[in-house]
Amino acid sequence: MTLATEVQARYPATRLVQLTNAGEENATVVDATILGLAATDASAEFQEIAGVAYDGSEAIHVRAAVKGVIALLYKWAEAPGTTADKLYEEFQQACESVARVTGRNRITPTTTSVLTPSDERQDQETVRPDTDRPNYDDLIPDPPKP
Repeated sequence: MTLATEVQARYPATRLVQLTNAGEENATVVDATILGLAATDASAEFQEIAGVAYDGSEAIHVRAAVKGVIALLYKWAEAPGTTADKLYEEFQQACESVARVTGRNRITPTTTSVLTPSDERQDQETVRPDTDRPNYDDLIPDPPKP
């Protein structure tokens, strides 16, 4: 589903009519253009804050981005310093949570080692690390001292 559709699934239509038609008292339908613009802006801000692109198949992304759409709609509909600021802060915190889990362009481990990992099985024999030799089989560590 698109982000706008996710928002419509989670919020009552009457509230979305009020938010997308700010200043119009007689509005009866959700303004799809305004909702689409808010969804586009929220997904862009999501990417800026979280460090990853919005993916509608990831529940954690959807949760944060839906908060962003609502926060932006409130910002566009109300004066600054009201509920809009609080909602936008919640959106930013949700994006930061996503960033801690998946984002921030994390460093991928690499190596310059000339060693290569061996296959787990060679013929029918299980390959073991070099230090896992049979001559350690009879080694029994001392029991813990009381």
